[in-house]
Amino acid sequence: MAGCGTGVSYEDRTQPAYSLSDGTVDLSGDEIERVQDVAIDATLTVGFSRSVDLATATTSSVYIATVATSVAASAESGPLTSSLCSVSRKINFSLDFVDSQIVFTPSADLTCGTVYAICLTSDLLILDDLELEPWALVFETEDC
Repeated sequence: MAGCGTGVSYEDRTQPAYSLSDGTVDLSGDEIERVQDVAIDATLTVGFSRSVDLATATTSSVYIATVATSVAASAESGPLTSSLCSVSRKINFSLDFVDSQIVFTPSADLTCGTVYAICLTSDLLILDDLELEPWALVFETEDC
């Protein structure tokens, strides 16, 4: 598992590369993995290597959810599943956009030592009208 300062990245010929930042430490990397030690008061930024159609970036197409307890211990970033991303486990947050980045600001501090996923659904489009493969970027908050 990754330590602080490592992160999540995915890329193939049709998908953009993803990176995750907590606002102070760049959490991008070459491995698909789970990011640990994210601050509970972090603003999270997901960067894309290709332009995203921002009109499709809504709190329904991209969101943060707690990961199901049954898979939390072994959860890693990868294709979106209901165990990683469920609307019923979605937390309150706001979205902002900076260049090719989506910025997530949770409405309250995240819970210490908890596994979350940033969920990117197929409703989020890149500008050439290609659907993204539904993807979950998994991270765990710091122990408090």
